[in-house]
Amino acid sequence: MIFVLGADLHSENPITALRVKKAIRRHEAKLLLANPRPTPLGVRAAAIEAIYHPGTEAVLLLGLIDAMLDLPDFESGALGLDSSKLDEFRRRHAQYTRAKAAEICGVPLADLEKMAEHLARAERVVILTGNEVSQHTHRKEISAALGNLKLFCKSAVCKPLPVDSNTRGAHFFGVE
Repeated sequence: MIFVLGADLHSENPITALRVKKAIRRHEAKLLLANPRPTPLGVRAAAIEAIYHPGTEAVLLLGLIDAMLDLPDFESGALGLDSSKLDEFRRRHAQYTRAKAAEICGVPLADLEKMAEHLARAERVVILTGNEVSQHTHRKEISAALGNLKLFCKSAVCKPLPVDSNTRGAHFFGVE
């Protein structure tokens, strides 16, 4: 499972976009995209592309977690999460239920719930974050929400994509 948050891979990191497409084609990986605007990769390859209102990334992530917790087959014990930790998380983020998060973010509730199902059931999740996250004024809150999402997935890694990687590569090869 590949979850891309706040990145247009075709323009920000095209080599990564090629690797994602290869993973989908050769290894049947599922791609979930969450961006403030549609992307070419979303149209061509995403199982779900959630278009959220700019600036609502952390709320979207908290809504995904809330939806994951309500799944009948969510394995909190296998993740080392006891009921007191789950209750504490829900208490601290009660204002961001999946329905409220979907409303705030402008994402259809059905898409948010389907994304949560994919994330909860995936054996391995790779989270890629782009410019919308790395340059956001609330990147600390988004980072905390990403950390929480990683805890609620069976096996997850978060990889921030470098800013302006195309420009850097061109510079290294002498193109100005």
